[in-house]
Amino acid sequence: MRKRNLPLQTGSGLIEVLMTAIVIGVGVLGLLRLQSLSLVLAQDSLQRQTATWLLMDLSERARVTSEAFQHIDSTYLNNLISTTESCAREARCTPEQFARHQVFAWKNHAAVQLPDAEIGIDRSSGLGGVSWQVSISWFSDAGEPITGRIVL
Repeated sequence: MRKRNLPLQTGSGLIEVLMTAIVIGVGVLGLLRLQSLSLVLAQDSLQRQTATWLLMDLSERARVTSEAFQHIDSTYLNNLISTTESCAREARCTPEQFARHQVFAWKNHAAVQLPDAEIGIDRSSGLGGVSWQVSISWFSDAGEPITGRIVL
């Protein structure tokens, strides 16, 4: 009988399959990491947009009640005092009560929209009149501190 010449098996096909699986696995892991980073950045962008909207909202509330808003003291601005709720229910309230109510309503809304944020309102008087510096600070999902500020 005649012997057949069988090819010598070296296992190079199996090594190629393993290398292909590793390359595909690294690619899939990279895509998953990119997807998770995209979600974190989208949430961060939403928080920044919300903070900007809140600052613009307070700016508009201050503009509407500009004269009365100037007489609100800093102690009230940085404490959530619920004594202004009667102004929301009654048609008669003084301009200062209405301005206080606007600040109270804004701070409650900001606490709901950005629950972990710290809100600070500082009042300063100068030659040009009264000015306010409003800041909203929080830690993003990426772990970095973010602060939004506006001067009224």
